[in-house]
Amino acid sequence: GFEPNRAEFEKIKSSGAGDWINAAVAGTDGQRTIHLTRRYNNSSLLLPNYDLIEQLEWSNDFDVVSDVKLDCITLDSALAGVRTSFLKLDTQGSEHEILLASQKVLEEAVSIEIEVSFCELYKDQPQFADVDYLIRQHGFYLQDLANLLFVKPRSAPRSGGPKGRLIQGDALYYKDPKFLVRGSNLQIAGALIAYVAYGYPELGLQLFETLRTAGRNFVHAAEIRTLLQNMKPFSSLFSWLPGWDVVARCCKRMWLGIRPVSHSLWETELGNRL
Repeated sequence: GFEPNRAEFEKIKSSGAGDWINAAVAGTDGQRTIHLTRRYNNSSLLLPNYDLIEQLEWSNDFDVVSDVKLDCITLDSALAGVRTSFLKLDTQGSEHEILLASQKVLEEAVSIEIEVSFCELYKDQPQFADVDYLIRQHGFYLQDLANLLFVKPRSAPRSGGPKGRLIQGDALYYKDPKFLVRGSNLQIAGALIAYVAYGYPELGLQLFETLRTAGRNFVHAAEIRTLLQNMKPFSSLFSWLPGWDVVARCCKRMWLGIRPVSHSLWETELGNRL
């Protein structure tokens, strides 16, 4: 993980929660300016796009209160000598530049979770189409798009239905199995873990079939395949009940009809719960 604030870095380091680097991630090595906003998790290396933000019901959360110089490092520099299987990026608009400078990491990684934007929330911010194209160029495909954020207009925050304008979301990418067949055992193991972590055991079964067709063996494949086949959602316990699928659809439609209208809405989560 990466934490540029020295005090916070020391807290995390002393907790023993994984390996951390006391720097910010960016598209280049060296010092950059971060714009600290009134609501801290909106802070970014990019300036907020007030032309858009002022149209949305967000009060003053994006007001810049101070600028701070940060020591920055690229992922390829930071992770030199480290085999990377999984990458999670949420850096408030600078994800695209980070990926551009992460050629080695993208070659090794088998799964990426990344925050994407569908509007220019920050000035000159690359949007979903730009990030999606870049990631696909490295052999990944989009598996899921969730945690969607909808925001209402500032002038009418509680009018209409629950959804407002689509602002952001989290995208989940997996490397195409045809690339994994030629990859290392570490990449295959990493892919299996990434499938299970987000509730897609069927992708592991598909990968084993691809490996078998290519004449490639994997240690403990039979045992792992059995584990994957037994991973099911809680709802499968009721699948034998007549009309269960109808009841489930009715409950969902009822919820969609009665959920409250508010100025912002987070919609669904990544993956499946098993």
